[in-house]
Amino acid sequence: MPPQEKKPLNRKQWATIGIFLGTIVLWFIVPWIRQYLGNEGIVSIIPLVLIFGLNLVPRSELKSLPWHIVLLVMGGSALGKAVENSKLLLIFTDLMGDFLEESSTWLVLVVFDLFISLVACFVSHTVSALVLLPLVAAVAGDHVVILVLGGALACCGPMPLPVSSFPNVCTISVEGPDGRPYLSTMDFLKMGSLITLVAVLSVPTLYYATALLFL
Repeated sequence: MPPQEKKPLNRKQWATIGIFLGTIVLWFIVPWIRQYLGNEGIVSIIPLVLIFGLNLVPRSELKSLPWHIVLLVMGGSALGKAVENSKLLLIFTDLMGDFLEESSTWLVLVVFDLFISLVACFVSHTVSALVLLPLVAAVAGDHVVILVLGGALACCGPMPLPVSSFPNVCTISVEGPDGRPYLSTMDFLKMGSLITLVAVLSVPTLYYATALLFL
């Protein structure tokens, strides 16, 4: 089969590449331009407006986007803001103060690991991080780096249910020619529970040992 002749990129393709790279740059410089944007979410809206506004993608495709995932992300962001504005951080800090003062860093990490992993089984990893990591940072004291990084790992590991992470949600929505999903909730429960167990045990063992060496 003769090799196909390579065609130069057209204007739409160059525009798409430019929007993609511009969005990445904006995400990198958000800390310096936050006063103009107001929120990181504005950066995500810019490519959406440009792509459909410039007709790089037909506007009819807008209806086929996975809006259930978009709403899940928005709900997590709103929940994180609610925790911040409700002063829940201060209440949680007061409740955990005595325990943190009397316990070792490793024991505190174990408690956070178990609690965060349990929550992350039933809500998405992103929502767990938005809600729980500010709580961990607020009570971590002198060990904030070790505990917050450990909390971040605890958010990423659990995946026993389709709702545990956005990749899980996307995966279970993939259907075969017969209109049925390739995977079922039981498939996630079987393999996801094993992965969750490994992740939970890794935080107070492998991660903590590594953190002591490099942090």
